Amino acid sequence: MANLPNGPSYEAIAKRAYEIYVAQGRPEGRAAEHWKQAEAELRRSPGALYRGAAVAPAASVTAPTAPAAQAPRPAARRARA
Repeated sequence: MANLPNGPSYEAIAKRAYEIYVAQGRPEGRAAEHWKQAEAELRRSPGALYRGAAVAPAASVTAPTAPAAQAPRPAARRARA
């Protein structure tokens, strides 16, 4: 995909918008809002995600947690007789 003139790449905005979506609990129907927020964050953040590098989440958005498959698993409990 083409990069936006003087701004973050399409891929960078898409990645950040997805992070926002996940952090907010995957709400339906807010893709445009997440896209605008991601683009604004990337444009105002010095050294942020221009051309595909990672950016820290905004203070107003909770960082996504690790997927359950990668989270530590609790020890199995034995059934009581």
